[in-house]
Amino acid sequence: MAVSDYQVFARRFRPLKFDEVVGQEAVTRTLANAVAGGRVAQAYLFAGPRGVGKTSVARILAKALNCATGPTVTPCGVCDNCRAIAAGNDTDVLEIDGASNRGIDDVRELRERVRFAPGHSPRKIYIIDEVHMLTPEAFNALLKTLEEPPSHVVFVFATTRLDKVPPTIVSRCQRFIFRRIGTAAIEGKLRAIAEGEGLNVEPRALSLIARRAAGSMRDGESMFDQVIAFAGEKISLGDVERTLGLVAGEAVENLAGAVLAGDGAAALRAVDALVRDGADLVQAAHQLVEYLRDLMVLAAAPDDVELVDVSGEEREKLRATAAEHSPATLLNLINVFLEATGPMGRVLSPRLVLEYAALKAARIRNLLPIEDLLRVSAGAEEGAPAAGEGAAKPASEAAAELAKSLTETWQRVLTGLAQRDRALHALVAPARLVSFTGDELRLGFPENYRASAEKVEQGERRAALAQELGAILGRPVSVRVQIEEGAPAAAPVSTLFEDMPLVSEIRRRYGGEIVEEREITGPEGEDP
Repeated sequence: MAVSDYQVFARRFRPLKFDEVVGQEAVTRTLANAVAGGRVAQAYLFAGPRGVGKTSVARILAKALNCATGPTVTPCGVCDNCRAIAAGNDTDVLEIDGASNRGIDDVRELRERVRFAPGHSPRKIYIIDEVHMLTPEAFNALLKTLEEPPSHVVFVFATTRLDKVPPTIVSRCQRFIFRRIGTAAIEGKLRAIAEGEGLNVEPRALSLIARRAAGSMRDGESMFDQVIAFAGEKISLGDVERTLGLVAGEAVENLAGAVLAGDGAAALRAVDALVRDGADLVQAAHQLVEYLRDLMVLAAAPDDVELVDVSGEEREKLRATAAEHSPATLLNLINVFLEATGPMGRVLSPRLVLEYAALKAARIRNLLPIEDLLRVSAGAEEGAPAAGEGAAKPASEAAAELAKSLTETWQRVLTGLAQRDRALHALVAPARLVSFTGDELRLGFPENYRASAEKVEQGERRAALAQELGAILGRPVSVRVQIEEGAPAAAPVSTLFEDMPLVSEIRRRYGGEIVEEREITGPEGEDP
């Protein structure tokens, strides 16, 4: 085959009939019924993401209306009209790029042309792609034609940005929304192409291509073309990863495993392995987030298999891992790496950012999640086994573990609150977390911080604190306050002042230490 004769998959396997379109059944059924029933509108608006079939369906509609055997829902594909439309050189079916023909002069020329009858077909059909790129003046010039178009004209507008099409245009069209195509449907189409081409493709390789296509059939077919050009007729998962510039899935899973185990040293070694392999660390972070997302979904909804777009074998492996972790823990880990992906693209050392995120995530993993804390609490009260253990602990040991877990959890909350609202952080820093039962978080204040406790009890402050704590803990909470009479006077040292640049500079220059943090109030206990 000559090089010039080769057609990419996206063109060679373009659907030719309504029933060949994948993933847009509601659209194709409605249009087919309209053709069969003689209820064809004079203006259609196809909106949706790229590569989901908008232009293909527009061409099929054109063939259905202008086929020599038509109008018909099954155009023959062999008559002169069908072949000319498929080739894109039919003089009665005009495809216009809205991005390069966007001015008022272009639309005025179009208005002049629509008045003339078609040369050899029943209808003259105008397909305007990316119609949202037209200028406001061009849209205004088009309005009159859309209101009273000649009976022989059909307009089909396609856009990826429906929000940019003026309502006056939308209201004069029949609107069809094209959805992203499901991963399974894309994988099925790619598998059919592979079988038709006699290719030996590893199932996981097809699954990965379909997932990276992100709902676009055209993107999936283009990626498949690219992989074949690299690997030939035998394609493995590694071939797909290398061709698409992805990080090896095993390397991502190794990093995730180290973080999930709370092993900071192993996490650093996993990052080092990525660097040594020349991996794109930003891409690695994105893939890690996707992996943790799948675990979170399966931890929260293990039976809703359609929520995770992976093969059956991979899903079972993910489900087994997800069963070992709580959704709250996975949510916190995702948040850490999401925060890292932005800075990684802007700094000179993305490795440092990824290492920092990995260590932070491993440390968070070592903190007992709220769900596990409640289980430990039950063990302390009933002598029941702690999470992950087979025998009951002595009540004293369980109670000690509970106290430690409460302290660690409260420190995690304080760290998050210091970043979100420093004033609230300073107000509650002297308190300790007494209990977290159900959705109620109870704080205990020493006697000498009664004023702080009373402020927290105020309606607006308590609501604000509950909102902030709920955001940090990942679940709605209510806050209750109690005074711990007889408790030793507290002089907490929070991170509030330690993080202030002025305080840090004073400590650096003079070697000072923060020994006490006092609350200052105005007359009669009012805020200063």
